[in-house]
Amino acid sequence: MPPLGWLCSGFGCALRLLCLPFGLPPRWSFSGLLSDQVQPRLAPRACRMEEELHMKRFALSVAALAAFVSAPALAQDAGATVLGNDGQAIGTVNSNDGTTVLLAVGEYELAIPTELFGTSDAGPTLNITRAQLVEMHEAQLAEAAAALEAALVEGTAVVTADPQALGTISSIDGENVIITRADESLVALPKTIFALDASGNLVALVLMADLEAALAAQGG
Repeated sequence: MPPLGWLCSGFGCALRLLCLPFGLPPRWSFSGLLSDQVQPRLAPRACRMEEELHMKRFALSVAALAAFVSAPALAQDAGATVLGNDGQAIGTVNSNDGTTVLLAVGEYELAIPTELFGTSDAGPTLNITRAQLVEMHEAQLAEAAAALEAALVEGTAVVTADPQALGTISSIDGENVIITRADESLVALPKTIFALDASGNLVALVLMADLEAALAAQGG
């Protein structure tokens, strides 16, 4: 049997939710199962890749919210409270890069285009209620989770975040995905580091160089 690099334990993926999972938890915490040399490089990059990918894929779309626009766009400052069309608070602005506002709504952090915001004497607004916004977002999360689960099957091609071809899923072993690489070696990765990109490709959220370094550190 070809050598098997068990990165499911090597990564030591202890996920922690911060505000909102855009389909998957947006940040990663890699506990100390990787070497001191590999772990500091791998975890921050995976975190950034996760955030970028899910920001693109799971941000509430202009099309989804366009029907709720009622006033000219307003530049949102961090810390501002956004009100719904019922006059009640929806959430608090975490940041605004001029294009997208990150809005904290309970346990979630929603990425909403700036042009969907309006203004009022009481502050920035969205022409939607908090309950409607949360329901819309949770529906997107459920759809994304179902699509990812459907892709995690034998025969699906996997790429890294670079992107480079990693291999093909040969089997699912509990919470681990077993991938056969071009050289017939096997690598096991936890389901939690997989996502679908905007084109529907299955992505392991790690750079190829970091993966190879982690495998080498684990004797894979």
